[in-house]
Amino acid sequence: MGMTTHMQSSTHTAGVSAAAQGLAPLERRPVAQPTTNQGPTGDVLAVTPVGTRIHQNLVTGNKYALAQAWQTTKTAVAHPLNTLGTLAKSTGQMIASPGKAVSSVTQAYKRDRTDGAIQGAALGAGYVGLAAMGTIALAYAAAIPTRGYSFRLISVAGKAATVSGHVGMAAMGASLVKNQLDVAAAPNAAVLKQQSKELSHDFINVGAAAGMAVTGVAIQKVAQKSVPKNVNPGCGQRVADRLHGRIVKKLGLATEDANRGIVKMNGMNVDEVRATGLQEMQRGINQGSQGGKIIAVKNVDRGSFAGIDHVGDRVLMFHGTRDIHSASIRTNGLRSGTYGDFGEGIYLGSTGKIGENYASAVAMRETAKPRLAYSLEVATGKVFDYVANRKDYETWAMANFDPTDASSAINQVYANVPKHTTTPFVDLNMNKYMKLYCEAKGYNSILIKDWDGLGQNYFVIHDPKRVIIRQEFHLDPPQNIRAVPASFNGLLAGSVVRGAAAAHQP
Repeated sequence: MGMTTHMQSSTHTAGVSAAAQGLAPLERRPVAQPTTNQGPTGDVLAVTPVGTRIHQNLVTGNKYALAQAWQTTKTAVAHPLNTLGTLAKSTGQMIASPGKAVSSVTQAYKRDRTDGAIQGAALGAGYVGLAAMGTIALAYAAAIPTRGYSFRLISVAGKAATVSGHVGMAAMGASLVKNQLDVAAAPNAAVLKQQSKELSHDFINVGAAAGMAVTGVAIQKVAQKSVPKNVNPGCGQRVADRLHGRIVKKLGLATEDANRGIVKMNGMNVDEVRATGLQEMQRGINQGSQGGKIIAVKNVDRGSFAGIDHVGDRVLMFHGTRDIHSASIRTNGLRSGTYGDFGEGIYLGSTGKIGENYASAVAMRETAKPRLAYSLEVATGKVFDYVANRKDYETWAMANFDPTDASSAINQVYANVPKHTTTPFVDLNMNKYMKLYCEAKGYNSILIKDWDGLGQNYFVIHDPKRVIIRQEFHLDPPQNIRAVPASFNGLLAGSVVRGAAAAHQP
């Protein structure tokens, strides 16, 4: 009988009761008179006693139904675009014309109440499934304006999809049982063929309903373990900046940001370092995704480079976090994380914009909460340029480590890293060994150049003693909850104009 997008409307020409009446004369005969009955595949069924006839019908009908279902499945797999197109069309019809779908169920119910009830349950499950998918899409689309609260809908959608799958499975099971009864009771070849065709639809749709149930459970697990909590207004800005930087590089356009990415403070006194830090922080806020202002600046001056063997360049860097960490950072300094996109270490940005972005990132779900950023004076020592020398590192890592070795202590740490804490732009199977590489090669820090756009560089520092906390910036709560406040089109257009003007200068 017909269910969901693969099914046809059920039109039983002979129900179970009618078929039973047709078999009644056979039951009353003391000695069955052999007759012939041609099955759906053309074979001849010898109908003797009723039990034998039912057995013959079931064997022949199921054989035919399975063959039809298998052929339909093979065709769907061989022509996936056609299959997707058909599904999209059917889904569109369900959404655009719900009245027709309900009318079809009503007509089926008038013909046969059991058929109508089964089709109604399947249709309801289908609409719940569509609603679940739409809810998931909405959760991601609304992540920025809702400060991430919309991700709570994913778990709800997963539960709805699971219920939808279970109801669909139950409806398919009921349909399967009823069509098996109809096949068994088919009084002639024509009815047997019709019921066998509808049974083949059931076989196909049982698989589809099972898939929906499994998908629903999977969605719930993903929602519980991998909700991307780090998706925030700053993420949208960083993606736009990264894309803009790559296009500008391809076009060979010079920009101001490309030359401002690393501010060295060699030879500066403390007052000059503070003034430069304040200036760059304000510039970052003006360029950042949240707007707002600095509401308080506190001089911290925590740390010293005394005792460090190789200071290297003294570079201005920034770090963004939540204001609740102020006391801990002022007392204990910045602590090295046990994992990250580029291994263990303290992650810092070379611009105030990065500091502001990450201050906004962690405050995304906290409405009307202040943000916190720090300006830092960092002794970079010997620097490993990740972008320029990535291949050298990966060759070393593959020669010295096995990412699948469960006994490795570092592999055990990364095996438990939540997926949402990292980005899809890096390969943790390789990058998790970067601190060990730096120790083996004598590097003190890692530079990831232009990672979030031109001039937006990341540093990973392995020794906290190389970081002096100069200033603490208290920022007002997030102002503009938008995915990409600094228009990507505007960024690119501005770069093109500046590049064209520079090219025509004498």
